[in-house]
Amino acid sequence: MSWDSYVETSLVGSGHVTLGALAGLDGSIWAQTKGMNLKTDEVNMMIKGFEDPDSLYSTGIKVGGIKYIFLGGGDFLKGKKGQDGVIVYKANKALVIGVYKDGIQTGNCSSVCVKKHFVFLVNGFGGHHSGMFGLQKELTKRSKAYPQVEASIYVTKLNDGLKSFFGIDRSGQRVAQEIMDHVGQATDFSFSIVGHSMGGVISRYALGVLDESKWFDKKNVALENYMAICSPHLGARNLNDKKKIGKIFNLVAPKLGRSCNQFVLGDQKENLFMNLTKPKFLSPLSKFQKRIIYGNIKYDWRVPFETALILPQCKQIEEFKNSFGKNQRLPRIYSGRHLKKISKVFNFDPKNFDFEKYWFTQSEKQKQLITMTKKLNTLSWVRHALLPPDGNFFYRFNQHSFQTVKNIFHKSYYQTYLQYFTQPFKF
Repeated sequence: MSWDSYVETSLVGSGHVTLGALAGLDGSIWAQTKGMNLKTDEVNMMIKGFEDPDSLYSTGIKVGGIKYIFLGGGDFLKGKKGQDGVIVYKANKALVIGVYKDGIQTGNCSSVCVKKHFVFLVNGFGGHHSGMFGLQKELTKRSKAYPQVEASIYVTKLNDGLKSFFGIDRSGQRVAQEIMDHVGQATDFSFSIVGHSMGGVISRYALGVLDESKWFDKKNVALENYMAICSPHLGARNLNDKKKIGKIFNLVAPKLGRSCNQFVLGDQKENLFMNLTKPKFLSPLSKFQKRIIYGNIKYDWRVPFETALILPQCKQIEEFKNSFGKNQRLPRIYSGRHLKKISKVFNFDPKNFDFEKYWFTQSEKQKQLITMTKKLNTLSWVRHALLPPDGNFFYRFNQHSFQTVKNIFHKSYYQTYLQYFTQPFKF
């Protein structure tokens, strides 16, 4: 998007800004609404005002020769002239300037001009928050392409190691509290959350906790990106897995702690994954502008392809997974347009899809999976299928973790994955 388009679409197009402009911190004017007549010396006075707000009490804030009485500084500058006013926000590398008239409320104008974006990264089961540092660095780099936005990219730290063993719900509550503590008193901002592996499910639980407390409404939050990287949205149990490692995982996992038992749908009294499809948890998910999910086509014995991409376990999916041979040397990604060519199942309509006809078995747990798949697919998802390289046994066994954790053996793979994960992310 060009700066002119940003001013016309994001600022003036919101209906809460009458005249808008973007200016560099060197005083240069990047774009402005026709008729605004903003001058370089006026921009320089605004920049000085952020360093010394008292200087504006005598001069006021001037836009196109019109003087607005200075009302105060801080995160942004406010000025008034009768019923009209001006908001000036200092972002990452630019000033965002909005003039409002015709009865527009100050708060509505400031919510458009003040572009803060909080991004939270959540690690997976048994992991460490340092495993998300690479993604944090890549997203920080990407945020610099949006100088009008002040991005805060934060890695949550309260679910490291054994702390994640004691229940996805408890982990989700901790993440919700950590989010509230980090945001503090800030209001009127954009919000995104990214989870790797179990972190994607923990994020969904945390969103439900925050939404139930009306935190998003009280803070006037715009929900932007929900991203889950190889997360077990339908649980980690593949009921059709005939491989030894899959069978062993299904048997051993329930004995490794409460979280693992929830993973394989072993919590019979109150199934956590079924609870996550209730309106309390689906409602905040539905408010995100983008819901992006990734799944590994092969070599992921911890999180099957179907559960990561919220797809039915059926013959068409199995045929698709088996269609890829060996000797794959580099990671590849298959997005929406590729998936449409491969199978209609990837874009199935949950209202008309015959689950009973296509699903492998009809056990009690399978019925739970069908219910969860139907409910989650009432939302639209941007699906990306990842084809990992074959590599050696050590890599294949650990590639689920290596997609976000840097390792000395496959640095190029790691960097490629980070680019895949950050490319669809918008600030």
